[in-house]
Amino acid sequence: MPARDSPLPSRPRQKWLPRASTATTFKVDQADLASGGTILGSSGADKLIITGATIIDLSSTSLSSVEILQAGTTSDTVFVLTQKNL
Repeated sequence: MPARDSPLPSRPRQKWLPRASTATTFKVDQADLASGGTILGSSGADKLIITGATIIDLSSTSLSSVEILQAGTTSDTVFVLTQKNL
């Protein structure tokens, strides 16, 4: 099934939830992520696309059931993660 884009909320957002039970695509930049926030995927192959940055720090963000991390640019992108993100 095709992925659905989640609209960007007022910044930053503490919790991101899928809008459907199918695969969801979250498009975010660093300013969208609240420290200690959570991104919860659904039962599909959910994708987190990083926009507007070549470095994204996800070390204080909890990821659950997000199967794909993807750069939203053709430039090299650094993802900063901790063991809890994997």
